[in-house]
Amino acid sequence: MRFYRYHAIGNDYIVIPESELSGPLTPAQTRRICHRNYGVGSDGILLHLNDKAGDRFELRIYNPDGSESERAATDCASSRAICGTGSACAAKPSRLSPPAAR
Repeated sequence: MRFYRYHAIGNDYIVIPESELSGPLTPAQTRRICHRNYGVGSDGILLHLNDKAGDRFELRIYNPDGSESERAATDCASSRAICGTGSACAAKPSRLSPPAAR
């Protein structure tokens, strides 16, 4: 599985493109991936959703305990983004990839 790991303002997040998953991300998988001793280790997982409309950047935010953030379907094009540091981390791979690859 291809993923990105970013650090910002004392937090670290794993960004996973939705296309890299064979199915939904489960709470057990999230806990294992975020575990600092047995997984990659992070403050959470940001699942970069496939862009269905071609003009939006959306993500789901998963906490290290396996729970999904209350407002996880975060549309970073609006003011609904609830995790500023995580949103900045998740946006970086999107900015680095050419438009045709998004």
